[in-house]
Amino acid sequence: MPIHVDIESRSYIDLTKAGAHAYAEDAEVLICCWAVDDGEVECWTILDDEPLSKVLPLDHKACAHNSQFERVVLAGARNVKLHTEPEAWDCTATRARMMNLPASLADAAQALGLEHQKDRRGQALIRKFSIPPFTEPDPEDKDWLDFIDYCKQDVEVERELSRKLKKMAQPEVWYQDQRINDRAIYLDGALIDGAIAIDTAHRERCMSQLRELTGLDNPNSTAQLQGWLNNNGVEIEDMRKATIQSLNPSDYTPEVAEVLTLRQQLSQTSSKKYHAMKVSTCSDGAARGILQYYGAGNTGRWAGRRIQPQNLARGTVKATSTLRDTIKTGDLDWLETLYGDDVQGVLGSALRSALIPPKGQSMLISDYSAIEARVLAWLAGEEWVLEEFRGDGKIYEATAAKMYGVNKADVTKAQRQNGKGATLGCIAEGEGVLTNKGIVPIESVTCDMLLWDGVEFVGHDGLIFKGYQEVIEYEGLRATRDHIVFTSEGECRFDHAAESGKRLIQSGSGGETLRVAGGHNPREKVRVYDILNAGPRHRFTVSGRLVHNCGFGGGAGAVQAFGIEGSIAQKVVTDWRAANPNIRKYWYDCMRAAKRGSVVNPKLPRVEYKRNRSWLMCKLPSGRILYYPNARPTDNGFESNGRKIWHGILVENIVQAVARDLLANALMECEKEGLDVRFTIHDEIVCYGDPDQLPLLEEVMCRLPEWADENLPLNAEGEVANWYLKG
Repeated sequence: MPIHVDIESRSYIDLTKAGAHAYAEDAEVLICCWAVDDGEVECWTILDDEPLSKVLPLDHKACAHNSQFERVVLAGARNVKLHTEPEAWDCTATRARMMNLPASLADAAQALGLEHQKDRRGQALIRKFSIPPFTEPDPEDKDWLDFIDYCKQDVEVERELSRKLKKMAQPEVWYQDQRINDRAIYLDGALIDGAIAIDTAHRERCMSQLRELTGLDNPNSTAQLQGWLNNNGVEIEDMRKATIQSLNPSDYTPEVAEVLTLRQQLSQTSSKKYHAMKVSTCSDGAARGILQYYGAGNTGRWAGRRIQPQNLARGTVKATSTLRDTIKTGDLDWLETLYGDDVQGVLGSALRSALIPPKGQSMLISDYSAIEARVLAWLAGEEWVLEEFRGDGKIYEATAAKMYGVNKADVTKAQRQNGKGATLGCIAEGEGVLTNKGIVPIESVTCDMLLWDGVEFVGHDGLIFKGYQEVIEYEGLRATRDHIVFTSEGECRFDHAAESGKRLIQSGSGGETLRVAGGHNPREKVRVYDILNAGPRHRFTVSGRLVHNCGFGGGAGAVQAFGIEGSIAQKVVTDWRAANPNIRKYWYDCMRAAKRGSVVNPKLPRVEYKRNRSWLMCKLPSGRILYYPNARPTDNGFESNGRKIWHGILVENIVQAVARDLLANALMECEKEGLDVRFTIHDEIVCYGDPDQLPLLEEVMCRLPEWADENLPLNAEGEVANWYLKG
């Protein structure tokens, strides 16, 4: 029989900023309510004489909403110290995310139309009793009695929610996630303190200079500063980071140039991660609980919390021992002497290196190689791609050979580059695409939106997810190095434009060229996307810049952008599409199966769709199920809670979900082999250990689970480091 549990607590540490583990070190449990199965809700409060550990019946399987909080606080609170293992718990928040439902108790209950709903008065009561300055509990205080009732009501809501939700899928993986989150990720406190000191001094100096230059009382106010800039010849419509970073100070008067330079420094936010690290640090100098299990409801991938290691910037310079030692001094002037005026960029460069192993150990960092491409080819039965990955892995040469009709050994350097462009050539997640419905993040573009191609709004054939790839940033645009862009001197690769300082053509505001923003930032690894067949000109506008839809799914116009003569461009397009018939067919097979509620292809790794009135469900080869709530068919696919779903989205979700299941299997295998996993980022596993354990980590990651056959070729490559390097 399950026991449904909810607690209310207090601490001088901010839970939202520090996380449950740091919070628990200073916490006291104020109220604990529980109900065994269908029984009455019982209650204990801090005013009771008997300790909670004596009355809470945790001999049953405990279930809570965000149960990591209850488990960690009950174990660490000053007035309880009730330790339990992850296996003793169930979590309705995790189960809600598994069904692609809202993670909050209130929103999940509302989405499912439960009889019991969360008491909305709770936030005011939490502010009174749980957040400093605390009001002490008083049995005569009506608010205190209401707080008890609020906790009881949460138990009722959680119990009903638990009955409505599916059981925990892959519970052993969730237990492993909880164990990993409990383990320490050591932080370099001296580096963090030095960076915060430099950041504080730098921002204070910048603000002082801005006040003197502009005469504004509060130059940190975007409204005030935008007004000043507009009055001084800088015509901008907003103060977004991308807008400010796109401006070239040298195009303006010395006074305006200095203001823009200062604002560009202040608009960089990577140094805020140092503050997140500081507040997340537990008493032993380590952070915990930085991974969010099932952070992506569509796929089940992990996400980050607070420190968010998935989103740590690479910065502008290499993180060396010299840089780290310089930052540890906390001396702004010394940092500028050695590294120049880009203080915020330099601080961001050392962010990753704040994650360190304990003394006497190393960081072992291993990453899957081209995992999405391998998984997609395996799912779709694209044998020639799989064969390349089983061999030397030269997928760019193989793609070019297919396109040009030559042997792989005879592929020229230029042809290889075109093969790479067909395979890669993408735009980073979060970049804004100009559509007829406004600026939309590229990952949210749907088939019903029209895209601005510099002349008119045009249709397209949808979005393609192309995995995690390294991108660079130049003039406010983040894209892979080989993406084709339009410059004032013609079309060229994105990295060539950045390295030569060519102006990118601005689209959507008269077609004038942008001012040059200066050098480009080093690469970082992020989710990237592309657009298929964006109108007759095969181009669209992203982050205000005109770009080609890359990859030879884009048609003959896109091929010509890679320097292929127009007379043979269409043949190359046809040949490229002919080289990938199974992948192309797989898109439409998935949508057909989703509409019918059937197996995609019984001859391929088993993926099966089922439908009922409320749900579209996709059963993966692992047996795990992806859920699309309130999914209704449309002409082009489905709509789920207002989100358009077309065949590309279905395949993207399957590919990412299978890659996630492979990573989950690797985490379980690491545990069996005694490898000390501390966190995971994208398709990467990070352990503490001895350098000679790296080959074992790489081998473990390539072990196939029982649901995957030997046709799936995996590869993982790693490195040994003294601090975190990749991501």
